[in-house]
Amino acid sequence: MKANFDTEILGLDGNAIKENGKSVMLKSAVVNILMLTDPKAEETGEQKLKLFNLANKVMQCDAQTDYSAEELALIKERVGKYGTSLVVGRVFAAIGG
Repeated sequence: MKANFDTEILGLDGNAIKENGKSVMLKSAVVNILMLTDPKAEETGEQKLKLFNLANKVMQCDAQTDYSAEELALIKERVGKYGTSLVVGRVFAAIGG
């Protein structure tokens, strides 16, 4: 399945979200969320490595990138749990649901 995280995060007004004068990219938000450590989750080293590898893939993406259904499900799970409503909406739209 393809998804494009290499886009600006648009606010509800349709304008790009800016930080320090630069547009905030959707892939940066996804990577930051994937790299979060939840001390309550008790993730294993293997789980953290999986998140790291997926975050690295997202960071290297350009336009439409192929992801497995498992990768997209993991992105949706993490973003749904830790992302703001705006980021959740934009990521889910990029994934197609």
